[in-house]
Amino acid sequence: WLISCNPLPPGNTRHILFIVSGAFNGLRDIIKKRMNKSRMGFGADVQSKKEEEDHFQFVTSKDFVEFGFEPEFIGRLPVHVVCQELSVDDLYEILNHSEGSIIKQYENSFRAYGIESLFSDAGLRCIAEKAYGEHTGARGLITVCERVLREFKYELPSSSVRQFVVTKDIIDNPIDELQKLLQEPGYNKKLVVQEQIRRYEVEFSGKYGIAIKFDADATGSITEQAMNNGVTPKQICDDILRSYEHGLNLIKKNTCQDEFILTQEVIENPDKVLERWIRDSYSQKSKG
Repeated sequence: WLISCNPLPPGNTRHILFIVSGAFNGLRDIIKKRMNKSRMGFGADVQSKKEEEDHFQFVTSKDFVEFGFEPEFIGRLPVHVVCQELSVDDLYEILNHSEGSIIKQYENSFRAYGIESLFSDAGLRCIAEKAYGEHTGARGLITVCERVLREFKYELPSSSVRQFVVTKDIIDNPIDELQKLLQEPGYNKKLVVQEQIRRYEVEFSGKYGIAIKFDADATGSITEQAMNNGVTPKQICDDILRSYEHGLNLIKKNTCQDEFILTQEVIENPDKVLERWIRDSYSQKSKG
């Protein structure tokens, strides 16, 4: 990102700060071309890797003019400040935690039609990666979301779908996945239940300070029960793990372990497995 500003414009705007900002995609190539020309020949300095990465720091008014701005306009913007380009992680954080997140806007937009949209973590990461490839900063998030979800906004309100998950597959192949959601109710229901299980894991970890994760077999078993018996994943998980809050905290106290993988055995015999884990934790404590 590049910002140009004029701290003291003349006239009645004397105390107003003007800021012109943007990604200026393509300006870097202009700067690079100019710098390479000035370094040709046997006496030229070898360009460092740092300089290669940060061409924006060498920008001049002439570069802006060649980029397309009028000289009179650029002449009124004498101060040039370079900001670091947003990384994939930065864009991912914006999606997750910014107050005006585009994700919240889409959730509200679908909710207005009685549809709950669940953005999976993998889906959010994929949005961030594709937005990074746009090279337009945070604006790329809007570009990607609109390109991916435009048809969903048109098609889902008139369908029977009332919940759906924005997965990585949807981000990569929106049209194909939309057709699956519309034509295969079981496919959509399975994705929704699996996302609800993932959110249960996050909620449990945040509430009790212990990270849990159902493995593939356990997730599949809970999904099958929820779909066949008409109950929510939360009801199933609460029933299975009703004793696990205190038991896992006890194990954590004995062994400092704070991450647990919950297998199919936990689903089938939760109390038996927990009792064994607690015995083993006391054994480890005595040996330590």
